[in-house]
Amino acid sequence: MHQNTIKIHRTSKLSGALLLASAQAVLLGLGYITHILVGKLGGPSLYGVYGIVLSFMTILNMLMTLGIPIAVSREVAQDESNSGAILKSALFGQLGLAVILSLSTILFSKSIAGILGDASLAPIIAFTAIVYPLTAVYSVITNYFNGLHAFALQAMIVLLYSLAKLAGSVGLLVPFRVYGALSGFAVGGAIASIIGAPFVYKATKKHFQQAFPLKKLLTFAGAVVGTSIALQILMSTDLFLVKKFLHDDTLAGYYNAASTLSRIPYFILQALGFIFLPSIARLMKENEDLARDFIREIFRYLYLLLLPVTVLAAATSKSLVHLFYSQVYEPASQPLTLLMIALGLLSAFYLLSTIAAGANKARVPLIISWSMLAFDILLGSILIPRFGLEGAALATIITAAIGTTIMGGYMIKRFRLSFPLSTLTKGMVGTIIVVIPTYLINVRPLFMPIIYVALVGLYLFSLVALGELKKSDLKHLKTLMPKGKIKDTDNGETIVTP
Repeated sequence: MHQNTIKIHRTSKLSGALLLASAQAVLLGLGYITHILVGKLGGPSLYGVYGIVLSFMTILNMLMTLGIPIAVSREVAQDESNSGAILKSALFGQLGLAVILSLSTILFSKSIAGILGDASLAPIIAFTAIVYPLTAVYSVITNYFNGLHAFALQAMIVLLYSLAKLAGSVGLLVPFRVYGALSGFAVGGAIASIIGAPFVYKATKKHFQQAFPLKKLLTFAGAVVGTSIALQILMSTDLFLVKKFLHDDTLAGYYNAASTLSRIPYFILQALGFIFLPSIARLMKENEDLARDFIREIFRYLYLLLLPVTVLAAATSKSLVHLFYSQVYEPASQPLTLLMIALGLLSAFYLLSTIAAGANKARVPLIISWSMLAFDILLGSILIPRFGLEGAALATIITAAIGTTIMGGYMIKRFRLSFPLSTLTKGMVGTIIVVIPTYLINVRPLFMPIIYVALVGLYLFSLVALGELKKSDLKHLKTLMPKGKIKDTDNGETIVTP
C-alpha cells in the first residue's frame, strides 16, 4: 500500500517575502477591521479599555510567538534532518510555558489592574488566559515551516489564522463586547493548529535522528524573545502611562488609535524578519563573507522601504485617522504624526535585532532594548504630565532614535558594513518627491488608498530615474535563496532537491 505523499515546496526569498508580506498584510488588515469595529461601535472610552488589555495580552503572547518558535525556525534551518526532534522538544516547552502564562495571568490580574489604577480591568485581564495555550501550537507550526523555507505553506496557515481570528472576534463582539473581541485570538489559534497539524506530522515523521535538548531552544529563545518583549512593552508603555497619568479612558482611546495605526510598518517588517533569520543563520554557518554581503543589502532595502512609508504616513496622519476611525478620533492625528516616525525607527531596530540574532549576537539587541525601555518609562513619566498625548509620542521618538542609532552603529562595526552615500541621498530625494503632493492636493479620506498607491508608484519611478533601482536589484533578490522542495516519496524516503 502506498504511503500518503506530501510535498513541501521551498520558496525563493523574493517569492517568500511577497507571500509572507501578503499574509502579514491580510493578518494586519483583518486585525485592523476588528480594531475599527471596536472603536466605532464602542466609542473612544471602551476602545481605550480594549487597547490597554490587548496591549498587555500581546506582550505575554509574544512569549508564544517569538520565543521558542523563532528558535525552531533557526534550528530547523541549520539541521533539517533532525527537524522532527526539534519540533517535538519545542512543543513540549511551548505548551508548558503556555500553562505558566495562563495561571500567572489569572493569579496576578488584580495586581496588574491595580498598577494601572483601574480595578475593573482585572476580570478582562484574567479572561485573556484562555488565549495562550490555543496560540502556542500555531506559533511553533508556522515557524517550523519557516525554517524549511516553505513560505507558501507558512503563509497559508497564517491566512487561516487571520480569517478565523476575525470571524471569532466579529462574531462574538456584539453579544460579549470586549470579551468577544479578545476571544478571536483563541479561536484563530485553535483552528489554524488543527488544520496545520497533519502537514507537520507527515513532514517530520522521517526526521528524527537524535533527541534535541529543550535547553538549547530556551537559551536562544530567551535572548530573542527578551528583545521582542522589550520592544512590545516599549510600544505599549506610552499607552499605559497615558492611562496612569491622565486618568481618562477617552484620551487613552485616542492614543490607542494613533498607536494602532503607527504600528503598520512594524508588523509588515516582521514578515521580512521571519525570512531573514534562518537565512542569515545558515549563511553565518557556511560563509561569513556572504552573510556580510547579504546584511549589507538588507540595510539598503530597509532604508529605501522605511523612509518613504514613515514620512508619507506622518504627513497624512489626519486623513489616516479619518479613514480608519472617523472624525470623532481626530485628536489622535497629532500624536500619530509623531508615532509614525517613532515606529519607523523601532521597525528598523527590530529588523536589525533579527539580523543580529541570526548571526548569533542576540544578546546585543537584548541589552539595548531593555535599556531603551527603562529610558522610555523615565522620559514618559516626565513628558506626559506636561504635554499630554504628544508628550507620550515624543518620549517614544527620542527613545527609538537613540536605540536604533546605537544598534545600527553596532551592526556596521561588527560586520564592517558601508552604506552608500548615493543611496542615502537618492532615498531622501525620492521621498521628498512623493511627499510634496500631499501638501498640494486635498482629497477625501475614502480615496487616500488610491493616492497612496499612486505615490508609491511615483516613488519607485523616481528611484529608477535616479539610478538607485535597476534590473540587477530584482535579479539579486531572486538569487538570495535557492529553490527546492522536500517530499516524502511512496517508498518512505525523503528527497531534497535544489
